[in-house]
Amino acid sequence: MAALAMAAGLLLAACGFQLRTWDLAGLERVQIVGADAPVLRRELTRALTQSGVVLADARGDADVVVQLSGERESRRTASVSGGARVAEYEMSLAVSFGAQDAQGEELFPTRTLRAERTYRLDLDNLIGSREEETLIVRELRADLVQRIVRSLGRAAERARGVDESDAGA
Repeated sequence: MAALAMAAGLLLAACGFQLRTWDLAGLERVQIVGADAPVLRRELTRALTQSGVVLADARGDADVVVQLSGERESRRTASVSGGARVAEYEMSLAVSFGAQDAQGEELFPTRTLRAERTYRLDLDNLIGSREEETLIVRELRADLVQRIVRSLGRAAERARGVDESDAGA
């Protein structure tokens, strides 16, 4: 059994598998504010801490302050069957966010990110369709978190570029 586990580990390492992380060098302490997106905030907190970022409790302790606002989830009919029944729904999740540095300067202006996905409604399994909808919302939220973290990473890279050019001058 141990040999099998070791072989599986070697295969994963050989194929280049690694857990997803982001290069957030330059982001040491981040504060996340915004009470109207609690689930997204929790997921963003998890992603940042897994990347080695320390979460600051106070604005003065943070290198970057991320402002989350306006998380909106919606569902609309995407298609209708021949019997005038809903065949597909489109799930949509949107959030507005912006970031400032420790001095209160805007790293990037508030922007709205949106993620959408269409799924088929199974009229013979409505409970399964509801569970699929819940899973899709979770995936949409994960997509938004990844996009926010990438935005923060790009902002950190730009800040590092400015800092390095200042040091060379």
